[in-house]
Amino acid sequence: EQACKYAEPGIIFTERFRNYNLMEFDYDYNIETCNPCGEQPLAPGSSCNLGAINLSTYILDPFTDKARFDFEALHRHLPLYYYGLDRILDKGANLHALKEQTEAALNYRNIGLGTMGWADMFIKMGYTYGDQDSKDLTTKVAIFLAKEALSLNIQLGKELGNFPKKKNLDDKSDSL
Repeated sequence: EQACKYAEPGIIFTERFRNYNLMEFDYDYNIETCNPCGEQPLAPGSSCNLGAINLSTYILDPFTDKARFDFEALHRHLPLYYYGLDRILDKGANLHALKEQTEAALNYRNIGLGTMGWADMFIKMGYTYGDQDSKDLTTKVAIFLAKEALSLNIQLGKELGNFPKKKNLDDKSDSL
C-alpha cells in the first residue's frame, strides 16, 4: 500500500535482487540493500551513478498521425549516456562521503540508466496511458533498452577493460 501511495519500493526481497542481477555470481558483492528508489541493488558501502533518458524527446512528428518513436536516434545516443555515466565515476570519486563508497564506485563501476517522460511520450503519440498501444510501445522500448544495455556493457568492457573487482568465473579459484 505504501509503495503505491508514495512510489517507494516498500519491501525489498534481496534474494530476488541477488538472483536477477549481473553480479549474482560474485559472493564478494553481497547485495543487502538498494538505492532509495529501488532500481539499483547494492552491496554494503556501495554507491551507484544514475541517469535518466527523457523518452518524450524521442518522438518524431509529435501530436500528428505520423508520430513515432525514434529508435535510431536513441541507439545513437545511448553510447554517450553510458560512457558519460562511466566517466562520472572517475570524476566524482573523491566526492563520496565514505571511503567505502569511493572504493566501491571505482572497483565495481555501478551505473544505471533509467527512463522518464513516459506519459508525455504517450501524449505526443496520441496514446492513452494504459491502452494497448501504450503497452505495446512500452514493451518495445523496454526490450530495446535491455538489449542495448547488455551490448553497451560488453562494448565498455572490451574498450576500457573489466572493472577492477571482476571475477573470472571460468577460473577455478574464483568459481562457485
